[in-house]
Amino acid sequence: MFTRSKTLISLFLFSLFFAPHFSLSGQTFSIIKFPQLQKMLEKENDTLYIFNFWATWCAPCVKEFPDFQKAAIKFSDKKIKFFFISLDFKKNHTSTLTPFLNKNKVKNDVYLLDETDYNSWIDKIDPAWSGALPTTLILNNAKRIRTLYPNELTYEELVKIITSLIRE
Repeated sequence: MFTRSKTLISLFLFSLFFAPHFSLSGQTFSIIKFPQLQKMLEKENDTLYIFNFWATWCAPCVKEFPDFQKAAIKFSDKKIKFFFISLDFKKNHTSTLTPFLNKNKVKNDVYLLDETDYNSWIDKIDPAWSGALPTTLILNNAKRIRTLYPNELTYEELVKIITSLIRE
């Protein structure tokens, strides 16, 4: 029993110090660094991962955001996982990101990528990515699916892309 309690305490302390979570009326988001994102990008299983890179200061990102949430609901019964990777500035999260997520009642996994040297990690996402937002990376490493969409996507486009990939 002591070992289990010690393990739980260790996990709690790790998450407290290395992956801060911020509560949003029962919802949370985490602040991460690129190595944590890279681990998420390297998963090898039968799940289709959709990484939407966006920011609250990006008008096309804000415009497409509800479409991504709608698609996440549509495919919630499939092996598809949506990740919203915010490139907002960490110091402004309480004045920008938190209110945006509350207003939009976001239920998906949201991560604030705390990396200001974009040139050090953008090419690791995809060498073809200029860094423009919004950008969506859809991948399934087990099936060797990795497609970058460096543009705004509508709900219809997103559904069409996802539907074609889950049929493969």
